Amino acid sequence: MAHKTFKELISEASVGSKDIWRATENIIKFIERNLGKNFKEIDGQEYANNDGTFFGFLYISPDDNSAIRVNWNGTTFYSINWWDNYAEELAPAMEIFTGKIIPGQSSFARLLPEIVEILKNGGVESDEDSDEDLEEPEGEVNESLNEDVEYNGQIYKSRVEVVKAMYDAGDSIDEIKSVVGYPPGHIRKLIAKYTGEAEPKTSASGKIKVLGGKAETVLPSKSAKKAQELLNDTEYADPDIVFKELEQFTSLVGKGYLSALMITGQGGIGKSFTVVDVLKKYGAKGEDYVIMKGHCTPAAMYKFLYNHYNKICVFDDCDSIFETADGMNILKGALDSGDPREIAWTTKGSDIVDTFGIENHNEIEARLAEYSGSHGGKEGTPSYFIFEGAVIFISNLSKQTIYRKDRAILSRCTCVDVTLTAKDVVKRIQTVLPHIKIYSALRGKGKGGGRDITDEEIKQEVFEYISSDEFLENPRMRGKELNFRVFIQAYLYRYGGLPDWKMLALRAGG
Repeated sequence: MAHKTFKELISEASVGSKDIWRATENIIKFIERNLGKNFKEIDGQEYANNDGTFFGFLYISPDDNSAIRVNWNGTTFYSINWWDNYAEELAPAMEIFTGKIIPGQSSFARLLPEIVEILKNGGVESDEDSDEDLEEPEGEVNESLNEDVEYNGQIYKSRVEVVKAMYDAGDSIDEIKSVVGYPPGHIRKLIAKYTGEAEPKTSASGKIKVLGGKAETVLPSKSAKKAQELLNDTEYADPDIVFKELEQFTSLVGKGYLSALMITGQGGIGKSFTVVDVLKKYGAKGEDYVIMKGHCTPAAMYKFLYNHYNKICVFDDCDSIFETADGMNILKGALDSGDPREIAWTTKGSDIVDTFGIENHNEIEARLAEYSGSHGGKEGTPSYFIFEGAVIFISNLSKQTIYRKDRAILSRCTCVDVTLTAKDVVKRIQTVLPHIKIYSALRGKGKGGGRDITDEEIKQEVFEYISSDEFLENPRMRGKELNFRVFIQAYLYRYGGLPDWKMLALRAGG
């Protein structure tokens, strides 16, 4: 098949998965020539903001640390982000949209000169924004004006304050709407006023829309995930870094003296490894203890607890359970250290079998068998049961975050908060550093990555920097989490030949 021309690649809304990097490269080359800038390719990034999850190719200028990222939604062009100084700005300065680009209509190639002008001017010139006071919209939703509003256990002066708090917490427009009842358009205006972001502006042609950049989270790369998995499965090389308290409380669960344990703290530091290593001493996996890992719905948790009602149930990285009231209620029932621990399913459903008040497990099983026999073998769900086992819930959320979500959860169980200092984490990273490989998502490999760019000398140079006092004690690292994502981002900046890679590495911690 013949290669597509530059005009064909960047004037189509959707391209093949192998073409998105080539299309991106052509866009960057055009912008480089017309801005008079030189950009270094860094890597592909999967990132998430309130609009969803996308994939973009990031380029940074070694001259002034300005950066550009060409973003894709699958194989469809999505937007262009711009940072004036990537080392200083976590959120992009602006995001440029071109709408749906359809072959035969307004081609992307003809829009590129206009995009360059937007980048030169720092945005789209427009009339002064209105100083209209955006407090509460008119109509039915105006009833809470100047009245206290309770949300998530806290009192706010108005729903406008709730919007601000939820935005700061990273909640989506839909989630905010479900709480305050405001129309999405009004929520966006409130957020724009609160953050100082400009309202959408349209270019002279009317075909380009420019927004202020949104707060975002860059998700771990393939390299970071692989490195973290290796670290999670590796014992500590330094005997001083041990979770004595965690080991002790897990042992109490294994011995049957403790029925509910919540373990909180940063991810990727060995919480799961320690728990399983201890439980192995007291029984066999599948017989005495069972593990549910990853995304977990309330229904899945409920059935898992019922099916293993008399075992040690370990929930590892199941923080999705905190997203719903049903999930948190089930978790509270399982973590309750009282006796008996009653767990109920209150949501209506055609397969729910009334077992309320039946405390004998065999009687519940008999009722479920009766239901299945009269419903063509369909499996029923008990509406109620007594949980006789133990629960260990391992969360990557902080103790404070869980407390804010539902303070009753922590009051029902023993909680161990595991937090390592940055220097402790460095020692852990050093344990597996010789085995770490780094892969690039550039040059046609797309989101999956695959091109090995591991350079042992650069890897050692970067490690020495992130383990130094110069890095760890820098004020910009205060309160940030050190992990393999930080290390690999720093590596990419150094590998890309950026002279300010050390300064950029300070940004990698978020």
